[in-house]
Amino acid sequence: MLVAISGSQGAGKSTVLDKLKASGYNVIDRKSSRSILDEWDVTLQEVNGNRDLTLEFQDEIIKRKYIDELQYIDTQYDEVWFTERTYADLFTYALISLGKDNVNSKWIDHYYDLCKKYHKAIQMCFILELEYLMLNMMVSEDQISFTQ
Repeated sequence: MLVAISGSQGAGKSTVLDKLKASGYNVIDRKSSRSILDEWDVTLQEVNGNRDLTLEFQDEIIKRKYIDELQYIDTQYDEVWFTERTYADLFTYALISLGKDNVNSKWIDHYYDLCKKYHKAIQMCFILELEYLMLNMMVSEDQISFTQ
């Protein structure tokens, strides 16, 4: 079973996933965008400032996420795997970056189809909202606990 943890930047996704992993839960280790930026030796600002690089970056993100999660898609329901972000998140970021100029319609349509296809593998999603971020700021990490 594939369970996604979603939320805006800074909402606490990494904190939740780290705590789940430390508590013995199965977590897919991935920081796709960060690892791509490091490997390509570019900043997010550079990527967002270059349309061709943004297209390549978004293609690489979805490819890596799918490859990372592929082996867990057909696991039994009693074997839960947590992953960061959903394909809806990826599409939203791509649309924000590339949809504003109305020049990438074919690429956006194709990316949407891929996201929709791959998203079917996620059986459950938890969305971290601003309230979690506020709670996380008031409560130290060692005071947050997860129960099965």
